[in-house]
Amino acid sequence: MKKFRLSPPSLLIYVNVSIGNESKHLTNEDLVALFYKKVEDYNMYDRYAVGIIQTEAYKKSIVAFMKEHKIPKENVKYVLNAVSIYS
Repeated sequence: MKKFRLSPPSLLIYVNVSIGNESKHLTNEDLVALFYKKVEDYNMYDRYAVGIIQTEAYKKSIVAFMKEHKIPKENVKYVLNAVSIYS
């Protein structure tokens, strides 16, 4: 029997499924840009997206997104710790 490996779900899916209003959905570019912003520059939707990434996204999805978009590991760590910095 052949075994198939499924790719991790896209990070963008986690964020946008959580946002009810489709007009507020993030684009791939919006999500990449989030990893290059400082906490002080986050708007309401950025903070929401960060919360979703921290609480609902699988590590494999975060790592896959990071590799696919060549996001530095330090930027990912910053986002994953952003809420505690923001609070």
